[in-house]
Amino acid sequence: MRALIEGDEIAYAAGFSVEKTHYLIYANGQEEDGPMASFPYHKDMVEYCDRWGLVDGDDITVGREKRVEPLKMALYNAKMIVNSLMKKGDANSYTLFFSGKDNVREGVANTPCMIKGEPVHGYKGNRDPGSKPVYIKEIKDYLKTNYQYEEMDGLEADDGCSINQWPVWDKKETIIVCKDKDLDMVPGMRYNVASKKLHFITLEAACKNFYKQLLIGDKTDNIPGWKEFMGKSRNTPAQWNKAIDKLDNEKDIYYYILNLYEGNTDALYEVGNLIWMRQERDQMYEPGRFYYEF
Repeated sequence: MRALIEGDEIAYAAGFSVEKTHYLIYANGQEEDGPMASFPYHKDMVEYCDRWGLVDGDDITVGREKRVEPLKMALYNAKMIVNSLMKKGDANSYTLFFSGKDNVREGVANTPCMIKGEPVHGYKGNRDPGSKPVYIKEIKDYLKTNYQYEEMDGLEADDGCSINQWPVWDKKETIIVCKDKDLDMVPGMRYNVASKKLHFITLEAACKNFYKQLLIGDKTDNIPGWKEFMGKSRNTPAQWNKAIDKLDNEKDIYYYILNLYEGNTDALYEVGNLIWMRQERDQMYEPGRFYYEF
C-alpha cells in the first residue's frame, strides 16, 4: 500500500511548531524602557493583569512578539512527522504532494464571500500572506531533497492525493494521509491526521460529501456557497444534509442541488471547480456530468 501524504500540511505544521507568540506588558507611556512582564500564554497574561488590576490602554500597553526557534528544530520536526505518517495503514511506500504554481482555482473564483459585512474576493482571499511560517521555504526544500515527492503545477497538494487514489480506490492499494476535510470527497482508504483515525470512505459517502460541500462552500478558503449566490436560506445545512442522505444515486442528488440553485449552472461550475478534488490532472468539474457511480 502506498501512502499519499499532503506535504504542504507537514511543512506548515513543522514551521508553526517552532513559532511562539509571547505577550509583553509595558508600563503605559514607558514602552522604551522595555516590558515589565512577559508571558508565553495569553491566559497567563490575562490572569496577571486581573490580579494586579491592570487595564490595557490605561495602566499598561500589551504587545506581542513572535519568537522563533532555530531552523534545525523545524527540520527535525518535519522529519519526525513524515517518518510517522509514511507507515500509516501498513503502507510500504509513500509520496509527498506539494501545491504547485499557477493554481487553476484562482482563475475560477469570481464571487466574493461576505466576511464581517465586507465582500472578500479571490480564492483564499481571506488569508493573510504574512501568516505563513518563517521557515516554510526551507522546510519544503528539505522535504523535497530527502523524500519522494510530486509537485502539482496548476493544482494543489490534495489534488495530487486525489488523482493518485481515484484509479485504485476500491483495491485499497493507496491510503490518503492528511487532515484536510476536502479529501473526504475521495473514496478509498484514509488516515485522518487530526483525529488519528483510519477508515474507508465508500463511493456513496464521497459523493454525498462533495455535493454537501457544493451547497455550503468553504469559508476557510473563501469559497462561496448557496447563500452567496441565492440569498439567505430558509433551510439549514443540517436539513440539506438530511435530504441528501436519503437519496440513493448521484443523479437525484445533483438535481436536488440544481433545484436549490434554481438552475444556475454557472454557480455550480464556479463552486464545483473550487472544491472539486480532481480525478485526473487536467480535469474540470462539469455540472450535469456524473462522476460517482454507486
